Amino acid sequence: MNPMLFFISCLVFLLIFLYAEKIHSSLGIWIGKSGASLSFVMAGYTYNALASTYGQMLFIALILCLLGDILLIPNDKKVFILGIFSFLVAHLAFVLAFLKLDVELNMNWFFATLFIEAFIATAVLRYLWHHLTPEFKVPVLAYITIICAMVAVAAGVSGAGAKSGILLAAIMFFLSDLAVARQRFVKAEFINKLIGLPLYYGAVLLFITTLS
Repeated sequence: MNPMLFFISCLVFLLIFLYAEKIHSSLGIWIGKSGASLSFVMAGYTYNALASTYGQMLFIALILCLLGDILLIPNDKKVFILGIFSFLVAHLAFVLAFLKLDVELNMNWFFATLFIEAFIATAVLRYLWHHLTPEFKVPVLAYITIICAMVAVAAGVSGAGAKSGILLAAIMFFLSDLAVARQRFVKAEFINKLIGLPLYYGAVLLFITTLS
């Protein structure tokens, strides 16, 4: 089956998801989000993800993202923390996928990215910290650490000659999570969804194109 069909269905379900968020339709949110996320998993599968070690690790990350997406739908703190954990493990899978590419990590790009991220992460944590209840502080700190590592490794392999889409997708994912954090911990408003969701799904679909 043509993977582009699943790319299109992901975008269609994303529009449904955004509209459901706008009108506060619980059923629409479940349908839109589940449909969009299942679509990117199917897109990865039809892109022959299982044909390479890189693809297999990327596919595991996609499944974990799907699980995380589902866990983030209910308005429940414990379930939300499980969703954070699912995405945390997904980023570990992304890191392992990048390290399976036939390139050596460019350490200059890796450390330069970590250096930049240290300032960004510090600013983000200072912004979020007083909004976080005690049960969220450790999970959020761990999550920020892992996603920063994911972006840095993406930069490292990109600097070594891997597809540039990997780094762009990683940055888009990082930015989408800032919108999620603002929505969940600072101020819930539609603009967070309008910015964050296209960045997130765009990032995942861009990761999938690196399988070719």
